[in-house]
Order: sequence, then structure tokens, then C-alpha cells
Amino acid sequence: MNKNDLEFCELLCAKFCHDLSGPIGAINNGIDFLDSENSNMKEKAAELVKLSSNQAVNRLAFFRQAYGSYSADSKVDVMQLKSLIHKFIQDTKISVQFDSNGSQDLEIEHILSKILLNLVMVTSGIILLNGEIKISFYGKSDLEEIKINAVGPVVKVDEDLLTLLKGDISSVAKTTRNIQQYYTRYLLDLTDIAVQIQIDKSGVQIDLKI
Repeated sequence: MNKNDLEFCELLCAKFCHDLSGPIGAINNGIDFLDSENSNMKEKAAELVKLSSNQAVNRLAFFRQAYGSYSADSKVDVMQLKSLIHKFIQDTKISVQFDSNGSQDLEIEHILSKILLNLVMVTSGIILLNGEIKISFYGKSDLEEIKINAVGPVVKVDEDLLTLLKGDISSVAKTTRNIQQYYTRYLLDLTDIAVQIQIDKSGVQIDLKI
């Protein structure tokens, strides 16, 4: 492992820990109040612990699929991916819709599932609050195309992040803020998938040709 590889791993781990720190910190805060003599406060603390623990479990399951190792010939069921995405998004102020187009029974390559989950994280960070992500699958016997359309009232357009997603990774320094885009672009470069990305004030559109 060279210095660049180490930096990449460090930044990705830092982001992973940051994304889990919120629900875990909330669990810790809730536990502190479970012994309160105030019954109302004790009830709210229990609700906070339950909500935050579910959020942490959902995020861990999502991250395991998005970041974890896999065998070269392994595949993932599309319905499983939908469940992971739904549970991950439900804890945010973003909604998600799926359009299967007859592809609900498909299994897809593991690396493609990782790309999809990472793109969900990327797009959810672009449309911010009260946005909506629509994911459409095309193909019947084999998956041929995936379209991601994310819109929202507030869209965070960052030219550096767009540059990374489009493949020009040499011109942007790696940081914890953009390491997700670096990793997503790295996964895309491992495949023959043709990707088209457009970001404007209304949202982001991503088209993956398998």
C-alpha cells in the first residue's frame, strides 16, 4: 500500500465514522436520561434510544453492502437493494421512489449494487432537505439501464464533486467532503458501465448504461 492508498482509506474510514456518529451519539445521550425520575423525560429518552438504534442498524446494513467485500461472481437481488435504500433514506428528510419496469425479480452484479448505493448517498447529499429520489430499472431478463433522478427545493451544486463523478479525479484533492465521490468514481472505473451525469438548479440526473 502506498501513501495515496493509505490516504484514501483514512478519508473513507473518517467519513464512515462520521456518518455513524450521529445515531450512536443520540443513543448515548438517551441512555443518560433513562434513569431520570421525570417519567416524561424517561419516556422521551426511551423513544430516542429506539429511534437512534434503528437508524444505526439501518446505516450499518447499508454501509456493509456499499463498502463491503464481495466475491467476483456474487449477485444481489434488486428487491434487497430497494429495502436497503428505503431504510437508509427513511431517516432523512428525503423520499425515495422505485420504478421497476418489470425488473423487480432481477439479480445484479455485486459491484453494480455498490455503485447504486454509493450514488444514492451522493445524490442525497446534493438535493439536501425535502427532496425526492426516483430510481428506475430497465430490462427484463437482464438489467440494461438504471436511471436516478433526484430533485428538491434546495440543490447543492458543487463543480468539484461533479468533476470527480465525471472522471477527472486528478484535478481535485481528496478530502472527507469529496471522498464519497472519489470512491464512487473508482467503482465505476472498474466496470464498462457508461455513465451520464447532469446537475442543475433543479436536481441531478444520472443514467447508467449496463
